[in-house]
Formats: sequence, C-alpha cells, structure tokens
Amino acid sequence: MSEKVKVVIVEDNDLIALDLKRRVENLGYEVTQICATGEDSLTYVEQNPPQLVLMDIELAGEMTGIEAAETLAQWLIPVIYITGNDSDYVLEQAKITEPYGYIRKPVEDRELHINIEIALYRAQAEAELKRRERWIKSVLDNISDAILVTDLDHYITFLNPAAEALLGFEFPKDQKIRVQDIFMLQDEENRPFQDLPFDKVLRQKRPIVVYTSILVCPNGKQLTIDYSASPLKNDSDELIGVVLGFRESATVLA
Repeated sequence: MSEKVKVVIVEDNDLIALDLKRRVENLGYEVTQICATGEDSLTYVEQNPPQLVLMDIELAGEMTGIEAAETLAQWLIPVIYITGNDSDYVLEQAKITEPYGYIRKPVEDRELHINIEIALYRAQAEAELKRRERWIKSVLDNISDAILVTDLDHYITFLNPAAEALLGFEFPKDQKIRVQDIFMLQDEENRPFQDLPFDKVLRQKRPIVVYTSILVCPNGKQLTIDYSASPLKNDSDELIGVVLGFRESATVLA
C-alpha cells in the first residue's frame, strides 16, 4: 500500500481548519498538522516537511500567509492558497510567490481535489527537471572541453570550469557579462573577427563546424583554439541562445 501524501493546513479559524482537514482526509491524503499562524507553520514544516501546504492568506499573528509561503518556496515545498479575500490586490500579491494553486472559500471538494493533484504533479515534474538540470550541469562541469553558453542578447548564461580556466576568468554569478567582453577572436594576422560565431549561429540558425582561431583572453593572453558553436533551443524548438565549445589547439597559426 502506497504511503499517503502528507499535507499541512495553515488556518486560524478552528471550524474552517477542521472542516478542511475532514475534506482533505476524505480525498485520501493525510493531514499531519494544523497551524494557526505562519510562524507556527514554518517551525513545524522545517522539522516535518510535508508534500503540500494548504495556506490561508490572512492569518493571526504578525506573518501573513503570503510571507510564510515565500519561505516555504525557498524550501521547495508547494503551497496552495485558500482565501476568502478575492480582491485584485491580494491576488496580485499572491501571484508573486508563484503558488501551486489558489482556492476561494467556501472550499468545494472537487476544486480542492483538482488543485491538490495538479500541485503534486507540478511539484514532481519540477523536481525531476531540477534533477536533470543538476545532472547536465555536473556533466558540463566535468568534461575537459570548455563550454560557453549565451542568450539571444549575447549575455553569458553559463561557463564551465574548463572555460573559466582557459580564459583565466571567474564568471560572476551576480552580474551580466556580454560574451564580447571576455571572448575575443582574431585571425592569424591579429585582425579581430567581424562576424563572431555567436552572430553567425543566430543568423544561420544552424551549427558551425570546427574552426581554428586566436583567442584573446580577458588578461591579454593569446591562445590558439579550436571551436564550434550550435544553436540552443527550448522544448518548443525556439532559438534561445548559443552553445560554444572550445579547446586549446595543437595547430599553430602563422
């Protein structure tokens, strides 16, 4: 028998909280705790993380449900808001925390069930996506070739350790860097490239084969490199950037 999904309810009205608990358990889930304040919910959830939190927006205590949900989001715990206040302002504030659902009181079983199932599916899908992203990043971090990724505006979105070592440049994660500022190519006569590989890939929307060129690093050091570049696309086959791989070349340009 599979283990029941654990749910925490955060609601300061005792009657509503007990009614909600009954409805949730009748749908086949397990309510592990009812909390009356946002502060209490964070204390409990930190020690006993559930798979889902049903959060009233307007709570007793100093912390609102939205404020509590902001912390829960950092802990990767999905939150469904349950509220009797359907004003535009409250809705806009709630949207900032990207909740997994939004239910207005009085709660109906069908709407509750649909919201919970969608939230659980979305949380599982996002966890799998994060796992895949960590795996891909681990692969890119550990391959010997240097990898550089840019967006459509030529801002760098990723440099693997091999690229940082070859360029002699540590990529700052807290600021935007244009690729032209750290990746400058020249030909054998020390003439700067007028048509960078990033521009060519974005224009032609297809990979370019391996080329040998002179790379001028941010510290002024010059290296002969082999490089190739390919378009980066999303799941909808839309172009979102460029991936460039490069390594120091055995070829000497004269």
